[in-house]
Amino acid sequence: MPDSTNHPHQKKNEKYLHLFWEYPPYIQGGLGVAGKALCNALSDYCNIDIVCPETPGAVAEQSYPCAIYQVKMSSFDHLSSTYTSGSHEYEQHTKNQINSFSKGVKAAHFTGYRAIHAHDWITADAAKSIQQANQPDQGNQQSYIPIILHIHSTQVDRVGEQTNGAIFIKEKQAMEDADKVITVSELTKQTIIKYYNIPSDKITVIPNSITKIKKIAHRFSHPPTIIFVARMEQQKSPLFAVEVICAALKKAPLARAIIVGKGSALNVIRDIVKFKKMDSRIEVLGHIPHEKMHLVYQNSDVLILPSTAEPYGLVALEAAQSGAAVILSDRCGASETLRSAPRLPMNTTDSFDSWVNTVVSLLSDEKLRENQVATQLDDLNKYSWNKAARNLLSTLEI
Repeated sequence: MPDSTNHPHQKKNEKYLHLFWEYPPYIQGGLGVAGKALCNALSDYCNIDIVCPETPGAVAEQSYPCAIYQVKMSSFDHLSSTYTSGSHEYEQHTKNQINSFSKGVKAAHFTGYRAIHAHDWITADAAKSIQQANQPDQGNQQSYIPIILHIHSTQVDRVGEQTNGAIFIKEKQAMEDADKVITVSELTKQTIIKYYNIPSDKITVIPNSITKIKKIAHRFSHPPTIIFVARMEQQKSPLFAVEVICAALKKAPLARAIIVGKGSALNVIRDIVKFKKMDSRIEVLGHIPHEKMHLVYQNSDVLILPSTAEPYGLVALEAAQSGAAVILSDRCGASETLRSAPRLPMNTTDSFDSWVNTVVSLLSDEKLRENQVATQLDDLNKYSWNKAARNLLSTLEI
């Protein structure tokens, strides 16, 4: 296990600026969770300042080892599902929000950083404004502040291969402007090479990890339980997931299921569950605060993640750590970490039956499930946020 000693090539007094669109206590997805854990690990090696949009009513943690600056914005909504992703209205709304954030960041006059670490394209304009405001004087390149662009998700993942709109163009420009690009998986790296034409040697893969617990929390007695946790959007295949769950429950009469997440398909899923008369066996909970999710995981046995495009999938690691067997699609970056988890296709004629049969096997065979849970924990032990932090800092050795 990596130790917490200082990186041999980093000085403790160096400062790094991290730009986030989503950060605790506001969490919309895995970015907020991963961002906090990564910055917490980085703080063992250097000084970290975090900049994010101000969330009305939210109070930053006072004991957190990083300084957090919130940029005040008008009518900020974290780009929620107010508009359909990929629509003209969404792109225009996104543009307005980005401009507001970038202006606020620029007005704050951030200086003196070793590097600017922008998370996803939506903070790239703000990073560029800081870099331009800190141009080297008289050719002194030592004052140049490089931009590291950390890609957690792409528009190709969210919308599909056919995307070519304003957001895709902004993403591509952001990657071209950055000095280094970080991806959370090899899967995402290959997506960026193929669709954004970014050179392979500019991209470094640094997988997400998970905050370790010293001991797996007590698992309460419960019926065999399937769980699906995701945003209820097309990218996550929620309608496929609910059909798999219903079919599996018919073959496993003592089992039940829990569906967690919010999004445009949530009401449709509730209708499907009711139509199939499965509402007594399937709980559709909607959004659950992240700090409460451990209670759901501890009462679950099999997690399914049938995403058609999943750059990573942090929920898979969370479920695995809590003792659930995980089934992933072959388009899920977390499979590069959880190598022992089954990887199933989504685009073959027998995909549906493969998912149903694998779920039923793990639900009904306790020994099989226990063996997979044990090997998943071995997989997790090979990764840590501390290791991710050191790998990130090493990208600046150029």
